[in-house]
Amino acid sequence: MAEPSHSAPEYPAGHRRRSAVDLDPPCAEVSGREAGYLLALHQLASATKPPTQKSLAESMGVSAPTALEMVRRLRRMGLVEDDRLELTPKGTSAALLLASRDRKSVVRERV
Repeated sequence: MAEPSHSAPEYPAGHRRRSAVDLDPPCAEVSGREAGYLLALHQLASATKPPTQKSLAESMGVSAPTALEMVRRLRRMGLVEDDRLELTPKGTSAALLLASRDRKSVVRERV
């Protein structure tokens, strides 16, 4: 019985192996306004009641139609679920990264 080969697989000429860098990033680039909405949705999601268009608009200090326009944009970007006012995994990743950066800047300011 032949022993299994433990060498690296051979790839066809011109083939490039994909690395983790080649894969989709965990979050998307967003503008300042989009970031504000992502953070607001993330914060509202941790409340006892599910977020609504009204609560999102109130937390952002804008009208309901303005909030709806941004939610539609975030949905097109794949950051908010199509059928409910909830962040997608990609949107959650972006919100957590933004929140982390925000906390780091606050710590730097205090030092």
